[in-house]
Amino acid sequence: MAVTISGDTGISAVQAGAVESGDLPAGSVIQVVENSTSTEVSTNASGTFDTGLSGAITPTSVDSKILIQANSMIRLDGSDPRVEFFITDSADNILRDFGRVVRHQIDFNGTLETVISLSHVDTPATTSFVEYKVRAQISSGSSLTGGAITFQDNSQGTGTSTITLMEIAG
Repeated sequence: MAVTISGDTGISAVQAGAVESGDLPAGSVIQVVENSTSTEVSTNASGTFDTGLSGAITPTSVDSKILIQANSMIRLDGSDPRVEFFITDSADNILRDFGRVVRHQIDFNGTLETVISLSHVDTPATTSFVEYKVRAQISSGSSLTGGAITFQDNSQGTGTSTITLMEIAG
């Protein structure tokens, strides 16, 4: 005799014929959002600026965590700059993890083409839209003499940067 199990009878974890995100155990991936850009952004000025790479997500639960993984294609030209890369949230806060600012820093001379990878686990404690941005800062006293920093550099083809946001059940 065959047994038929439907969403209406037999299993209490199944609600209305489907598994809801609230039924997933902690650590489960609820949703994944990916965004990419190949729009070139370049500057030779000191200060903080957007790299053109951002992604947005709307968490389904206030208990969720968001895993942010970003890979930015860059080209640095100049002499002796100090460039820092970091992730900000919708309120333009630099994300922190156990007291450390989530940053990646490069000091160099000449030309450098590379990919900067950043990752962070955020706890936004909201079910509202959250936007994360990759930003950079050329420190004062640094110099891009005769050069610039370029994100999504298209001089050698298509320079594409990506950001992936994963909502993790809390």
